[in-house]
Amino acid sequence: MEEGSTIRKKIEFNKKYLTIAIYAFIVIALAILLEKGLENREGAEEAAKTFSKSLSTLVSPFGFGFLIAYLTNPIVIALERKVFSRFRFFETRFKAKRRVSIICAYLIYAVFIVIVVVFIAPEITNNASNFIGNISTNYNRLLDMLAETLSKTGLISKESVLESLSGYSFNLQELFLDFSSLLQTVLNVTLDVVSTTLNLIMGIFISFYLLDNKENFLKQLTKIIYVVFREDVARAIITVINRTNIMFRKFVLAKAIDSLIIGIAAYVGFSIMNIPLAMLLGVIIGVTNMIPYFGPFIGAIPAILIVMFIDPTKAFLTFVFILALQQFDGNFLGPKLMGNSIGINPVWIIFAIIIGGAIGGPIGMFLGVPIFASFKSFFDEFIEKKYNEKFVYGPEQENVEHVVQPRVSLVENWNDSDRSIE
Repeated sequence: MEEGSTIRKKIEFNKKYLTIAIYAFIVIALAILLEKGLENREGAEEAAKTFSKSLSTLVSPFGFGFLIAYLTNPIVIALERKVFSRFRFFETRFKAKRRVSIICAYLIYAVFIVIVVVFIAPEITNNASNFIGNISTNYNRLLDMLAETLSKTGLISKESVLESLSGYSFNLQELFLDFSSLLQTVLNVTLDVVSTTLNLIMGIFISFYLLDNKENFLKQLTKIIYVVFREDVARAIITVINRTNIMFRKFVLAKAIDSLIIGIAAYVGFSIMNIPLAMLLGVIIGVTNMIPYFGPFIGAIPAILIVMFIDPTKAFLTFVFILALQQFDGNFLGPKLMGNSIGINPVWIIFAIIIGGAIGGPIGMFLGVPIFASFKSFFDEFIEKKYNEKFVYGPEQENVEHVVQPRVSLVENWNDSDRSIE
């Protein structure tokens, strides 16, 4: 008996030191790799870039697929429930209804892309080309108009004004030429989209399977979360995912529709008033309107400057129209479409925009608002719970919520439907 106990102790002793030896080996190996990496920093950086590029090539199709599926899911749900549910043929053919809805959603996207490529993109390209091509002419005309206006005051002659401004002429024109070169570089890079297009096509196929089997994927993901984490932690994680999804779905869709309407309204208004580069200005106003609060101002500044550079007499009219459009959006259209989808104070929205912009640029400014709103809602609930435990329920009732909670799932939140898929 004692001999068996001694053997078990030796085995446990050996396991203990074997574990220590394995950890020591891993630490030493990592230290050696770190030292070699520091000695050959350029090679390590090149290897890291190669690995990052390979990983990006591998992950990109799945990233595109998830993004397309996420953006298409609300359209698919709407088509399923509002359109194809009215057909008797689809009453028991849920799988067929799902796939037809997905295909119709893709066709909606395709029609939108065709409209952009055929009607909008050429107009924007022509506007940009005309603006860049006439920079010198417009600049000299603007200088002449400014000199003429200042000379009418009688304080200075037109020749003196032109002589004073001539020193800045070269630098300003050089700035515009640099801007033109930069724009041309951006256009050249944009045209080089072969790999991105391939990833996008693969992403479309992946998104189709994600949407077609979303209930199964979400159920499996729910099980994985419950297996990996404790039940209370898993429930909290799923609740965070569901609430963030609701926040994004409400905010992103409503803001996209709002910006599309504002962009079209801006184009129509500029066209009626015969303001130059109406299409380009409308796109600028519509795209920047996606950024809450700061977006209208970000779009208004370049729009007014472009008009002032081409036709200064219409710059003030452009300013008044954009101001009126912003008031219409802020006081009527925006609240009508978005309601209280964000649910946070404007001060916090500005804070989220600043932080998001510092981290992710324009995209960060847009995504920062729903992300911050999601986290703030959980923080407010946490503070409310702790406050009630301390001042309302009392210390003796702190464990009042320690009861069995029902398991939550991802499926209902992302599908908005209880019906099973055959």
